[in-house]
Amino acid sequence: MQSATISRSMNNRMSLLLLAALAMAACATAPPTPRSTDVESLSPTEGLARLVFLRTHDSKLYLLRSAPVYLDDEKTGDVPYGGWFQRDVSPAQYRVTVRNWDSPGRCEVVIDAKADTTYYLQVDPRDENFGAFIAGDIAGAVAGANVWVALATGMTVQAAESYVQACGGLFRLYPVDEASARAKLALLEPATD
Repeated sequence: MQSATISRSMNNRMSLLLLAALAMAACATAPPTPRSTDVESLSPTEGLARLVFLRTHDSKLYLLRSAPVYLDDEKTGDVPYGGWFQRDVSPAQYRVTVRNWDSPGRCEVVIDAKADTTYYLQVDPRDENFGAFIAGDIAGAVAGANVWVALATGMTVQAAESYVQACGGLFRLYPVDEASARAKLALLEPATD
């Protein structure tokens, strides 16, 4: 009876570690090749400001997840892995936020949007948040917890990590200068609405 319990506990731990290893593994792919992008189309409509959101191929973390973007708590779109989208807005101050419904934390930038100006905002996965989840997950498994308790431990540590950060959650959001943004956009695909 005791050896069956030990065997089951080891299987749970191995399953959890295998799941963590698979989650961290990234496919090896060739770097994207530049495509012809009409970057001049990034100029805003006259009298409006343009917000351009981009997410590069630099990190494969959360590659199957889009980053939801909110303007003043109203969802405006999703930035996919290797993609971008834009929105024209009236000149005003906006609180731009990236947050996911299923993960605690958020990252926020305030933009004072001026007419006839384009603002570039990059979204990247936060390695710290993922690391906190894995650390909690492994700690739960090492402590002998079943898979569900280990997952709950990982989620608890992930939540704690996000709540102590000014920019928490799965993704970070930050302004990018125009030259850097345009070079990156040439390698990305426009998101479909």
